[in-house]
Amino acid sequence: AASGEASAEFRMKFFENHEDLSGAIFTAHLPSLARNMSAEKLEALFALAQRKLGTTPEDLATGLDALLTALNQRGIPPGATLRAWGPQVVTALLSAGEPASAAVWTNSPTDGAQLSANPWAIEERKCADGKTAAFMSSFPRGEKLTGTLRSPAFTLPKTLTFFLCGHDGKPADPAAKTNFIRLRDAQSNAVLREAAPPRNDVAKQITWDLADSAGKSGVIEITDGNTGSAFAWLAVARFEPELPELKLAEPPNTSRRMQTAADLIRTLKLTGFEPALTKLAFTSTTDADTRAAAARALLGGNAEKSQPQIAAVVADTAAPALLREKFALALAETKSPAAIAAISTAMRDAPHRLQQSFATALAGSREGAEALLTACTDGKAPATLLRNKPLVDRLKAAKISDLDARIAKLTVNLPPANAELDKLIAARGKAFDPTKASAARGADVFVRNCAVCHAIEGKGGALGPQLDGIAGRGSERLLEDILDPNRNVDRAFRMNVITLKNGNVVAGLPRREEGAQLILADAAAQETRVTIADITERKETETSLMPPTFGEVIPPAELNDLLAFLLGKKPGK
Repeated sequence: AASGEASAEFRMKFFENHEDLSGAIFTAHLPSLARNMSAEKLEALFALAQRKLGTTPEDLATGLDALLTALNQRGIPPGATLRAWGPQVVTALLSAGEPASAAVWTNSPTDGAQLSANPWAIEERKCADGKTAAFMSSFPRGEKLTGTLRSPAFTLPKTLTFFLCGHDGKPADPAAKTNFIRLRDAQSNAVLREAAPPRNDVAKQITWDLADSAGKSGVIEITDGNTGSAFAWLAVARFEPELPELKLAEPPNTSRRMQTAADLIRTLKLTGFEPALTKLAFTSTTDADTRAAAARALLGGNAEKSQPQIAAVVADTAAPALLREKFALALAETKSPAAIAAISTAMRDAPHRLQQSFATALAGSREGAEALLTACTDGKAPATLLRNKPLVDRLKAAKISDLDARIAKLTVNLPPANAELDKLIAARGKAFDPTKASAARGADVFVRNCAVCHAIEGKGGALGPQLDGIAGRGSERLLEDILDPNRNVDRAFRMNVITLKNGNVVAGLPRREEGAQLILADAAAQETRVTIADITERKETETSLMPPTFGEVIPPAELNDLLAFLLGKKPGK
Protein backbone atom coordinates (compact mmCIF):
# COMPACT_ATOMS: atom_id res chain seq x y z
CA ALA A 1 0.00 0.00 0.00
CA ALA A 2 1.06 3.58 -0.61
CA SER A 3 2.61 5.37 2.34
CA GLY A 4 1.25 8.61 3.72
CA GLU A 5 -1.51 9.80 5.99
CA ALA A 6 -4.27 9.76 3.36
CA SER A 7 -3.62 6.13 2.48
CA ALA A 8 -3.50 5.17 6.15
CA GLU A 9 -6.85 6.84 6.89
CA PHE A 10 -8.47 5.22 3.85
CA ARG A 11 -7.29 1.76 4.90
CA MET A 12 -8.27 2.41 8.51
CA LYS A 13 -11.88 3.12 7.46
CA PHE A 14 -11.85 0.04 5.27
CA PHE A 15 -10.85 -2.21 8.17
CA GLU A 16 -13.39 -0.55 10.47
CA ASN A 17 -16.14 -1.24 7.91
CA HIS A 18 -15.08 -4.84 7.29
CA GLU A 19 -14.86 -6.49 10.68
CA ASP A 20 -15.18 -9.87 8.95
CA LEU A 21 -11.71 -9.58 7.37
CA SER A 22 -9.11 -11.90 8.89
CA GLY A 23 -6.76 -10.58 11.53
CA ALA A 24 -3.83 -11.70 9.38
CA ILE A 25 -4.67 -9.14 6.68
CA PHE A 26 -4.97 -6.38 9.25
CA THR A 27 -1.72 -7.45 10.93
CA ALA A 28 0.11 -7.21 7.60
CA HIS A 29 -1.05 -3.58 7.23
CA LEU A 30 -0.56 -2.60 10.86
CA PRO A 31 3.13 -1.49 10.65
CA SER A 32 2.33 0.89 7.77
CA LEU A 33 -0.83 2.14 9.48
CA ALA A 34 1.01 2.84 12.73
CA ARG A 35 3.78 4.76 10.93
CA ASN A 36 1.48 6.93 8.84
CA MET A 37 -1.73 7.44 10.83
CA SER A 38 -2.18 10.97 12.19
CA ALA A 39 -1.35 11.27 15.88
CA GLU A 40 -4.95 12.27 16.63
CA LYS A 41 -6.28 8.97 15.26
CA LEU A 42 -3.75 6.60 16.80
CA GLU A 43 -6.08 5.86 19.72
CA ALA A 44 -8.72 4.64 17.27
CA LEU A 45 -6.09 2.48 15.57
CA PHE A 46 -5.06 0.94 18.89
CA ALA A 47 -8.70 0.20 19.72
CA LEU A 48 -9.15 -1.46 16.32
CA ALA A 49 -5.95 -3.48 16.87
CA GLN A 50 -7.28 -4.65 20.24
CA ARG A 51 -10.36 -6.05 18.48
CA LYS A 52 -8.62 -7.47 15.40
CA LEU A 53 -5.53 -9.04 16.94
CA GLY A 54 -7.49 -11.18 19.37
CA THR A 55 -5.62 -13.12 22.05
CA THR A 56 -3.24 -15.37 20.06
CA PRO A 57 0.28 -14.73 21.43
CA GLU A 58 1.88 -14.73 17.99
CA ASP A 59 -0.56 -12.16 16.61
CA LEU A 60 -0.29 -10.04 19.75
CA ALA A 61 3.50 -10.03 19.54
CA THR A 62 3.51 -9.08 15.86
CA GLY A 63 0.92 -6.34 16.26
CA LEU A 64 2.20 -4.80 19.46
CA ASP A 65 5.77 -4.81 18.16
CA ALA A 66 4.59 -2.75 15.16
CA LEU A 67 2.73 -0.31 17.41
CA LEU A 68 5.65 0.14 19.81
CA THR A 69 8.10 0.63 16.97
CA ALA A 70 5.92 3.32 15.40
CA LEU A 71 5.46 5.17 18.70
CA ASN A 72 9.19 5.09 19.35
CA GLN A 73 10.09 6.25 15.84
CA ARG A 74 7.56 9.09 15.95
CA GLY A 75 8.29 10.15 19.52
CA ILE A 76 4.63 9.82 20.53
CA PRO A 77 3.83 8.71 24.09
CA PRO A 78 1.46 5.74 24.53
CA GLY A 79 -2.18 6.71 24.97
CA ALA A 80 -4.92 5.49 27.28
CA THR A 81 -5.90 2.49 25.15
CA LEU A 82 -2.40 1.03 25.06
CA ARG A 83 -1.81 1.76 28.74
CA ALA A 84 -4.99 -0.09 29.70
CA TRP A 85 -4.35 -2.93 27.26
CA GLY A 86 -0.62 -3.31 27.97
CA PRO A 87 -0.65 -5.30 31.25
CA GLN A 88 -3.08 -7.82 29.75
CA VAL A 89 -0.86 -8.29 26.70
CA VAL A 90 2.31 -8.64 28.76
CA THR A 91 0.72 -11.29 30.94
CA ALA A 92 -0.47 -13.22 27.88
CA LEU A 93 2.93 -13.08 26.17
CA LEU A 94 4.89 -14.10 29.26
CA SER A 95 2.58 -16.94 30.27
CA ALA A 96 2.28 -18.30 26.73
CA GLY A 97 5.94 -18.35 25.93
CA GLU A 98 8.06 -18.50 29.02
CA PRO A 99 11.27 -20.33 28.10
CA ALA A 100 11.41 -23.89 29.35
CA SER A 101 13.98 -24.81 31.96
CA ALA A 102 15.75 -26.94 29.38
CA ALA A 103 17.77 -25.28 26.62
CA VAL A 104 15.90 -24.74 23.34
CA TRP A 105 16.80 -23.98 19.76
CA THR A 106 15.73 -20.51 18.58
CA ASN A 107 14.71 -19.34 15.13
CA SER A 108 15.59 -15.94 13.67
CA PRO A 109 14.66 -14.51 10.27
CA THR A 110 17.00 -14.20 7.33
CA ASP A 111 17.14 -10.93 5.38
CA GLY A 112 13.75 -10.06 3.97
CA ALA A 113 11.88 -12.83 5.78
CA GLN A 114 8.73 -12.15 7.75
CA LEU A 115 9.40 -12.27 11.46
CA SER A 116 6.36 -14.46 12.08
CA ALA A 117 7.20 -17.04 9.44
CA ASN A 118 9.03 -19.91 11.14
CA PRO A 119 10.07 -22.52 8.55
CA TRP A 120 11.13 -25.27 10.95
CA ALA A 121 9.12 -28.40 11.77
CA ILE A 122 9.75 -32.06 12.59
CA GLU A 123 9.29 -34.68 9.86
CA GLU A 124 10.48 -38.25 9.27
CA ARG A 125 13.05 -38.92 6.57
CA LYS A 126 15.24 -41.78 5.43
CA CYS A 127 18.98 -41.97 6.03
CA ALA A 128 21.67 -43.51 3.85
CA ASP A 129 22.22 -46.30 6.42
CA GLY A 130 18.62 -47.47 5.98
CA LYS A 131 17.25 -45.98 9.20
CA THR A 132 14.36 -43.51 9.45
CA ALA A 133 14.59 -40.61 11.89
CA ALA A 134 12.78 -37.47 13.00
CA PHE A 135 14.46 -34.55 11.21
CA MET A 136 14.33 -30.85 11.90
CA SER A 137 13.31 -29.68 8.44
CA SER A 138 12.43 -26.52 6.53
CA PHE A 139 10.29 -28.51 4.07
CA PRO A 140 6.89 -29.14 5.76
CA ARG A 141 5.82 -25.50 6.15
CA GLY A 142 6.65 -24.48 2.60
CA GLU A 143 9.98 -24.22 0.82
CA LYS A 144 9.74 -20.45 0.31
CA LEU A 145 10.06 -19.78 4.02
CA THR A 146 13.54 -19.02 5.33
CA GLY A 147 15.23 -18.76 8.70
CA THR A 148 18.24 -19.63 10.82
CA LEU A 149 17.80 -22.12 13.65
CA ARG A 150 20.41 -21.76 16.41
CA SER A 151 21.18 -24.28 19.12
CA PRO A 152 22.02 -23.50 22.73
CA ALA A 153 25.75 -23.36 23.51
CA PHE A 154 27.38 -26.72 24.22
CA THR A 155 30.85 -28.05 24.98
CA LEU A 156 32.46 -29.27 21.77
CA PRO A 157 33.34 -32.98 21.66
CA LYS A 158 36.33 -34.37 19.76
CA THR A 159 34.05 -35.60 16.98
CA LEU A 160 30.51 -34.62 15.98
CA THR A 161 28.41 -36.56 13.47
CA PHE A 162 24.91 -35.96 12.12
CA PHE A 163 22.74 -36.73 9.09
CA LEU A 164 21.93 -34.03 6.56
CA CYS A 165 19.64 -33.98 3.52
CA GLY A 166 18.07 -31.34 1.32
CA HIS A 167 18.74 -29.05 -1.63
CA ASP A 168 19.94 -25.56 -2.49
CA GLY A 169 18.46 -24.94 -5.91
CA LYS A 170 17.39 -27.04 -8.87
CA PRO A 171 19.64 -30.08 -9.52
CA ALA A 172 20.75 -28.79 -12.91
CA ASP A 173 21.75 -25.38 -11.52
CA PRO A 174 24.81 -24.49 -9.42
CA ALA A 175 24.14 -24.45 -5.69
CA ALA A 176 22.87 -21.07 -4.50
CA LYS A 177 25.03 -21.36 -1.36
CA THR A 178 22.16 -20.11 0.79
CA ASN A 179 21.43 -23.36 2.63
CA PHE A 180 24.00 -24.77 5.06
CA ILE A 181 24.72 -25.96 8.57
CA ARG A 182 27.51 -24.29 10.51
CA LEU A 183 29.35 -24.80 13.76
CA ARG A 184 30.30 -21.47 15.37
CA ASP A 185 32.47 -20.57 18.32
CA ALA A 186 29.99 -19.40 20.98
CA GLN A 187 32.35 -16.64 22.15
CA SER A 188 33.76 -15.16 18.94
CA ASN A 189 31.00 -16.33 16.55
CA ALA A 190 33.72 -17.52 14.17
CA VAL A 191 32.68 -20.31 11.78
CA LEU A 192 34.55 -23.48 12.79
CA ARG A 193 32.94 -25.99 10.39
CA GLU A 194 30.38 -25.86 7.60
CA ALA A 195 28.46 -28.36 5.46
CA ALA A 196 26.08 -27.91 2.54
CA PRO A 197 23.03 -30.12 1.88
CA PRO A 198 23.89 -33.10 -0.35
CA ARG A 199 21.15 -32.15 -2.84
CA ASN A 200 19.43 -35.43 -2.11
CA ASP A 201 16.23 -36.40 -0.29
CA VAL A 202 18.09 -39.22 1.47
CA ALA A 203 20.21 -38.00 4.36
CA LYS A 204 23.97 -38.45 4.26
CA GLN A 205 26.17 -38.74 7.33
CA ILE A 206 28.49 -35.80 8.04
CA THR A 207 31.46 -36.15 10.37
CA TRP A 208 33.38 -33.20 11.81
CA ASP A 209 36.75 -33.79 13.44
CA LEU A 210 36.83 -31.22 16.24
CA ALA A 211 40.08 -32.23 17.94
CA ASP A 212 41.42 -28.68 17.46
CA SER A 213 38.40 -27.15 19.22
CA ALA A 214 37.33 -29.82 21.72
CA GLY A 215 36.37 -28.37 25.09
CA LYS A 216 35.41 -24.95 23.69
CA SER A 217 31.84 -23.65 23.72
CA GLY A 218 30.05 -23.83 20.38
CA VAL A 219 26.64 -23.49 18.74
CA ILE A 220 25.04 -25.10 15.70
CA GLU A 221 23.29 -22.93 13.11
CA ILE A 222 20.99 -24.43 10.48
CA THR A 223 20.23 -21.86 7.78
CA ASP A 224 17.65 -22.02 5.00
CA GLY A 225 18.13 -18.86 2.98
CA ASN A 226 16.72 -20.17 -0.31
CA THR A 227 13.34 -18.62 -1.18
CA GLY A 228 12.65 -20.94 -4.10
CA SER A 229 9.41 -22.91 -4.36
CA ALA A 230 11.20 -26.22 -5.04
CA PHE A 231 14.56 -27.79 -4.15
CA ALA A 232 14.92 -25.11 -1.47
CA TRP A 233 15.04 -26.91 1.88
CA LEU A 234 17.33 -28.83 4.22
CA ALA A 235 16.88 -31.13 7.21
CA VAL A 236 19.14 -32.33 10.04
CA ALA A 237 18.94 -35.20 12.55
CA ARG A 238 20.83 -37.79 14.64
CA PHE A 239 23.52 -35.71 16.30
CA GLU A 240 26.12 -37.92 17.99
CA PRO A 241 27.14 -37.75 20.74
CA GLU A 242 23.55 -37.22 21.90
CA LEU A 243 24.11 -34.01 23.82
CA PRO A 244 21.06 -32.55 25.62
CA GLU A 245 21.68 -29.15 23.98
CA LEU A 246 21.35 -30.73 20.52
CA LYS A 247 18.05 -32.51 21.17
CA LEU A 248 15.78 -31.52 18.28
CA ALA A 249 12.23 -30.34 18.88
CA GLU A 250 10.07 -27.77 17.15
CA PRO A 251 11.34 -24.44 18.50
CA PRO A 252 8.92 -22.30 20.46
CA ASN A 253 8.57 -18.82 19.02
CA THR A 254 9.34 -17.34 22.42
CA SER A 255 12.07 -14.88 21.51
CA ARG A 256 9.96 -12.26 19.77
CA ARG A 257 7.12 -12.61 22.23
CA MET A 258 9.47 -12.10 25.14
CA GLN A 259 11.12 -9.09 23.50
CA THR A 260 7.73 -7.49 22.82
CA ALA A 261 6.65 -8.12 26.42
CA ALA A 262 9.86 -6.53 27.73
CA ASP A 263 9.48 -3.53 25.42
CA LEU A 264 5.88 -3.03 26.59
CA ILE A 265 6.95 -3.14 30.23
CA ARG A 266 9.65 -0.54 29.56
CA THR A 267 7.50 1.75 27.39
CA LEU A 268 4.47 1.69 29.67
CA LYS A 269 6.59 1.65 32.86
CA LEU A 270 4.64 -1.35 34.15
CA THR A 271 5.37 -2.71 37.60
CA GLY A 272 5.14 -6.21 39.04
CA PHE A 273 7.06 -7.95 36.24
CA GLU A 274 10.57 -7.64 37.67
CA PRO A 275 10.93 -11.38 38.51
CA ALA A 276 10.02 -12.37 34.94
CA LEU A 277 12.39 -9.78 33.46
CA THR A 278 15.22 -10.90 35.75
CA LYS A 279 14.73 -14.50 34.66
CA LEU A 280 14.84 -13.50 30.98
CA ALA A 281 17.88 -11.26 31.36
CA PHE A 282 20.05 -13.67 33.31
CA THR A 283 19.11 -17.12 31.95
CA SER A 284 22.09 -18.27 29.89
CA THR A 285 20.00 -20.36 27.45
CA THR A 286 17.92 -17.33 26.41
CA ASP A 287 19.02 -15.61 23.18
CA ALA A 288 21.01 -12.37 23.37
CA ASP A 289 18.32 -10.11 21.85
CA THR A 290 15.71 -11.24 24.36
CA ARG A 291 18.13 -10.88 27.27
CA ALA A 292 19.03 -7.36 26.10
CA ALA A 293 15.37 -6.35 25.81
CA ALA A 294 14.78 -7.60 29.35
CA ALA A 295 17.86 -5.72 30.58
CA ARG A 296 16.62 -2.46 29.05
CA ALA A 297 13.25 -2.96 30.74
CA LEU A 298 14.92 -3.61 34.10
CA LEU A 299 17.05 -0.49 33.70
CA GLY A 300 13.95 1.50 32.83
CA GLY A 301 12.38 0.46 36.13
CA ASN A 302 14.53 -0.12 39.21
CA ALA A 303 17.86 0.74 37.60
CA GLU A 304 19.70 1.01 40.90
CA LYS A 305 18.93 -2.64 41.70
CA SER A 306 19.46 -4.17 38.24
CA GLN A 307 22.43 -2.11 37.05
CA PRO A 308 25.12 -4.01 39.03
CA GLN A 309 23.95 -7.36 37.62
CA ILE A 310 23.92 -6.07 34.05
CA ALA A 311 27.31 -4.39 34.52
CA ALA A 312 28.71 -7.70 35.81
CA VAL A 313 27.78 -9.37 32.50
CA VAL A 314 29.46 -6.57 30.53
CA ALA A 315 32.66 -7.16 32.52
CA ASP A 316 32.45 -10.99 32.37
CA THR A 317 35.12 -12.18 29.93
CA ALA A 318 33.47 -15.62 29.87
CA ALA A 319 30.14 -14.20 28.65
CA PRO A 320 29.41 -14.27 24.89
CA ALA A 321 30.80 -11.19 23.16
CA LEU A 322 27.46 -10.39 21.50
CA LEU A 323 25.69 -10.38 24.86
CA ARG A 324 28.33 -8.14 26.44
CA GLU A 325 27.97 -5.68 23.56
CA LYS A 326 24.17 -5.56 23.81
CA PHE A 327 24.20 -5.17 27.59
CA ALA A 328 26.73 -2.33 27.26
CA LEU A 329 24.44 -0.52 24.82
CA ALA A 330 21.55 -0.94 27.26
CA LEU A 331 23.66 0.47 30.09
CA ALA A 332 24.86 3.40 27.98
CA GLU A 333 21.28 4.43 27.22
CA THR A 334 20.75 5.27 30.90
CA LYS A 335 23.58 7.86 30.86
CA SER A 336 24.00 7.26 34.59
CA PRO A 337 27.49 7.77 36.07
CA ALA A 338 27.55 4.21 37.42
CA ALA A 339 26.62 2.69 34.04
CA ILE A 340 29.19 4.75 32.17
CA ALA A 341 31.85 3.84 34.74
CA ALA A 342 31.01 0.14 34.39
CA ILE A 343 31.47 0.21 30.61
CA SER A 344 34.71 2.18 30.91
CA THR A 345 36.09 -0.31 33.41
CA ALA A 346 35.12 -3.28 31.26
CA MET A 347 37.17 -1.90 28.36
CA ARG A 348 40.46 -2.67 30.10
CA ASP A 349 40.34 -6.45 29.57
CA ALA A 350 38.03 -6.62 26.56
CA PRO A 351 39.31 -7.75 23.14
CA HIS A 352 39.81 -4.99 20.59
CA ARG A 353 36.56 -5.72 18.77
CA LEU A 354 34.58 -5.36 21.99
CA GLN A 355 36.53 -2.26 22.96
CA GLN A 356 35.34 -0.67 19.74
CA SER A 357 31.74 -1.61 20.54
CA PHE A 358 32.03 -0.27 24.09
CA ALA A 359 33.59 2.95 22.81
CA THR A 360 30.76 3.43 20.29
CA ALA A 361 28.20 2.91 23.06
CA LEU A 362 29.89 5.51 25.26
CA ALA A 363 30.17 8.04 22.43
CA GLY A 364 26.38 8.18 22.11
CA SER A 365 26.18 10.85 24.83
CA ARG A 366 28.34 13.70 26.12
CA GLU A 367 28.75 11.99 29.50
CA GLY A 368 29.87 8.77 27.87
CA ALA A 369 32.18 10.53 25.43
CA GLU A 370 33.94 12.29 28.32
CA ALA A 371 34.31 8.95 30.11
CA LEU A 372 35.84 7.38 26.99
CA LEU A 373 38.45 10.12 26.68
CA THR A 374 39.22 9.81 30.39
CA ALA A 375 39.61 6.03 30.00
CA CYS A 376 42.09 6.59 27.16
CA THR A 377 43.97 9.14 29.26
CA ASP A 378 44.11 6.81 32.26
CA GLY A 379 45.20 3.82 30.19
CA LYS A 380 41.95 1.90 30.74
CA ALA A 381 41.23 2.04 27.01
CA PRO A 382 43.70 2.07 24.11
CA ALA A 383 44.26 5.41 22.43
CA THR A 384 44.24 3.52 19.12
CA LEU A 385 40.45 3.63 19.36
CA LEU A 386 40.66 7.35 18.61
CA ARG A 387 42.00 6.60 15.14
CA ASN A 388 38.58 5.20 14.23
CA LYS A 389 37.11 8.05 12.19
CA PRO A 390 33.44 7.12 12.70
CA LEU A 391 34.05 7.07 16.47
CA VAL A 392 35.75 10.48 16.34
CA ASP A 393 32.80 11.84 14.35
CA ARG A 394 30.48 10.72 17.16
CA LEU A 395 32.71 12.40 19.73
CA LYS A 396 32.62 15.63 17.74
CA ALA A 397 28.83 15.50 17.61
CA ALA A 398 28.80 15.20 21.42
CA LYS A 399 30.38 18.70 21.60
CA ILE A 400 33.36 17.75 23.74
CA SER A 401 35.48 20.79 24.55
CA ASP A 402 39.03 20.90 23.10
CA LEU A 403 38.38 17.53 21.45
CA ASP A 404 40.95 17.89 18.67
CA ALA A 405 43.68 18.90 21.09
CA ARG A 406 42.85 16.07 23.48
CA ILE A 407 42.87 13.46 20.72
CA ALA A 408 46.11 14.85 19.32
CA LYS A 409 47.75 14.60 22.76
CA LEU A 410 46.55 11.01 23.27
CA THR A 411 47.64 9.81 19.83
CA VAL A 412 50.86 11.82 19.38
CA ASN A 413 53.15 8.89 20.10
CA LEU A 414 51.19 6.31 18.12
CA PRO A 415 52.33 5.24 14.68
CA PRO A 416 50.30 6.99 11.97
CA ALA A 417 47.13 5.05 11.26
CA ASN A 418 47.68 5.16 7.53
CA ALA A 419 51.18 3.78 7.94
CA GLU A 420 49.78 0.77 9.78
CA LEU A 421 47.11 0.24 7.17
CA ASP A 422 49.64 0.69 4.38
CA LYS A 423 51.77 -1.99 6.03
CA LEU A 424 48.79 -4.34 6.34
CA ILE A 425 47.68 -3.72 2.76
CA ALA A 426 51.22 -4.31 1.49
CA ALA A 427 51.55 -7.53 3.49
CA ARG A 428 48.21 -8.89 2.27
CA GLY A 429 49.03 -7.88 -1.28
CA LYS A 430 52.38 -9.67 -1.12
CA ALA A 431 50.71 -12.80 0.31
CA PHE A 432 48.06 -12.93 -2.42
CA ASP A 433 48.70 -15.87 -4.75
CA PRO A 434 46.01 -16.24 -7.45
CA THR A 435 47.11 -19.81 -8.19
CA LYS A 436 46.27 -20.92 -4.63
CA ALA A 437 43.15 -18.81 -4.07
CA SER A 438 39.66 -20.15 -4.84
CA ALA A 439 37.03 -17.92 -6.42
CA ALA A 440 34.38 -20.49 -5.43
CA ARG A 441 35.33 -20.23 -1.78
CA GLY A 442 35.60 -16.46 -2.19
CA ALA A 443 31.96 -16.31 -3.27
CA ASP A 444 31.02 -17.71 0.13
CA VAL A 445 33.30 -15.18 1.87
CA PHE A 446 31.51 -12.43 -0.07
CA VAL A 447 28.07 -13.71 0.98
CA ARG A 448 29.07 -13.88 4.65
CA ASN A 449 30.85 -10.53 4.87
CA CYS A 450 29.81 -8.25 2.01
CA ALA A 451 26.46 -9.21 0.48
CA VAL A 452 24.41 -7.55 3.20
CA CYS A 453 25.45 -4.18 1.68
CA HIS A 454 26.83 -4.89 -1.81
CA ALA A 455 25.33 -6.62 -4.85
CA ILE A 456 26.97 -8.42 -7.74
CA GLU A 457 24.89 -9.48 -10.75
CA GLY A 458 21.74 -8.44 -8.93
CA LYS A 459 22.35 -10.58 -5.84
CA GLY A 460 23.02 -8.87 -2.52
CA GLY A 461 22.13 -5.66 -0.70
CA ALA A 462 21.70 -2.17 -2.08
CA LEU A 463 23.16 -0.22 0.85
CA GLY A 464 26.64 0.20 -0.65
CA PRO A 465 27.87 0.54 -4.25
CA GLN A 466 27.02 -2.38 -6.54
CA LEU A 467 30.19 -4.22 -7.55
CA ASP A 468 29.63 -5.47 -11.11
CA GLY A 469 32.89 -5.03 -13.01
CA ILE A 470 34.84 -4.44 -9.80
CA ALA A 471 37.83 -6.38 -11.15
CA GLY A 472 38.75 -3.30 -13.17
CA ARG A 473 40.16 -1.72 -10.00
CA GLY A 474 42.91 -4.33 -9.66
CA SER A 475 44.04 -6.18 -6.56
CA GLU A 476 45.90 -3.28 -4.90
CA ARG A 477 42.88 -0.92 -5.01
CA LEU A 478 40.55 -3.74 -3.95
CA LEU A 479 42.72 -4.36 -0.90
CA GLU A 480 42.61 -0.65 -0.07
CA ASP A 481 38.82 -0.61 -0.40
CA ILE A 482 38.40 -3.67 1.82
CA LEU A 483 41.00 -2.94 4.50
CA ASP A 484 40.79 0.88 4.57
CA PRO A 485 37.23 1.78 3.47
CA ASN A 486 37.64 5.40 4.61
CA ARG A 487 40.48 6.05 2.15
CA ASN A 488 38.23 6.69 -0.86
CA VAL A 489 34.60 7.40 0.04
CA ASP A 490 32.08 8.37 -2.62
CA ARG A 491 29.96 11.30 -1.40
CA ALA A 492 26.80 9.29 -2.03
CA PHE A 493 27.92 6.75 0.57
CA ARG A 494 29.26 9.01 3.32
CA MET A 495 27.91 8.50 6.82
CA ASN A 496 25.93 11.23 8.55
CA VAL A 497 26.18 11.99 12.29
CA ILE A 498 23.01 13.47 13.75
CA THR A 499 22.51 15.15 17.13
CA LEU A 500 18.97 15.11 18.56
CA LYS A 501 17.25 17.52 20.91
CA ASN A 502 17.57 15.05 23.81
CA GLY A 503 21.35 15.02 23.38
CA ASN A 504 21.56 11.55 21.84
CA VAL A 505 23.78 10.99 18.81
CA VAL A 506 22.84 8.65 15.97
CA ALA A 507 24.84 7.85 12.87
CA GLY A 508 24.17 6.09 9.59
CA LEU A 509 23.81 6.40 5.84
CA PRO A 510 20.80 8.51 4.77
CA ARG A 511 18.46 6.37 2.71
CA ARG A 512 15.34 8.47 2.17
CA GLU A 513 12.81 10.79 3.78
CA GLU A 514 9.27 9.64 4.50
CA GLY A 515 7.12 12.58 5.49
CA ALA A 516 8.47 13.94 8.76
CA GLN A 517 11.06 11.20 9.19
CA LEU A 518 14.60 10.63 7.97
CA ILE A 519 15.57 6.98 7.49
CA LEU A 520 19.18 5.98 8.20
CA ALA A 521 20.83 2.61 7.68
CA ASP A 522 23.65 1.08 9.71
CA ALA A 523 26.42 -1.31 8.66
CA ALA A 524 24.08 -4.31 9.13
CA ALA A 525 21.54 -2.70 6.74
CA GLN A 526 19.15 -2.14 9.65
CA GLU A 527 17.08 1.04 9.33
CA THR A 528 16.52 3.70 12.00
CA ARG A 529 13.91 6.42 11.75
CA VAL A 530 14.60 9.90 13.07
CA THR A 531 11.99 12.63 13.35
CA ILE A 532 13.39 15.53 11.33
CA ALA A 533 12.01 18.10 13.76
CA ASP A 534 14.08 16.51 16.55
CA ILE A 535 17.39 17.07 14.71
CA THR A 536 19.54 19.89 16.08
CA GLU A 537 22.60 19.17 13.94
CA ARG A 538 23.30 16.99 10.91
CA LYS A 539 26.83 16.58 9.65
CA GLU A 540 28.09 14.69 6.64
CA THR A 541 31.36 12.95 7.49
CA GLU A 542 34.15 11.77 5.26
CA THR A 543 33.80 8.22 6.54
CA SER A 544 32.21 5.16 5.04
CA LEU A 545 29.51 3.08 6.69
CA MET A 546 31.68 0.06 5.89
CA PRO A 547 33.51 -1.03 9.06
CA PRO A 548 37.31 -0.59 9.03
CA THR A 549 37.83 -3.98 10.71
CA PHE A 550 37.95 -6.47 7.87
CA GLY A 551 41.69 -6.81 8.35
CA GLU A 552 40.83 -8.51 11.65
CA VAL A 553 37.52 -10.12 10.71
CA ILE A 554 38.55 -11.86 7.48
CA PRO A 555 41.49 -14.29 7.88
CA PRO A 556 44.30 -13.95 5.29
CA ALA A 557 43.38 -17.17 3.47
CA GLU A 558 39.73 -16.09 3.15
CA LEU A 559 40.81 -12.62 2.00
CA ASN A 560 42.83 -14.25 -0.79
CA ASP A 561 39.75 -16.22 -1.86
CA LEU A 562 37.63 -13.05 -1.74
CA LEU A 563 40.12 -11.24 -3.97
CA ALA A 564 40.05 -14.12 -6.45
CA PHE A 565 36.25 -13.91 -6.56
CA LEU A 566 36.17 -10.12 -7.05
CA LEU A 567 38.94 -10.17 -9.66
CA GLY A 568 36.76 -12.55 -11.67
CA LYS A 569 34.07 -9.87 -12.03
CA LYS A 570 35.41 -8.22 -15.19
CA PRO A 571 33.98 -4.94 -16.51
CA GLY A 572 31.50 -5.32 -19.33
CA LYS A 573 32.37 -4.17 -22.81
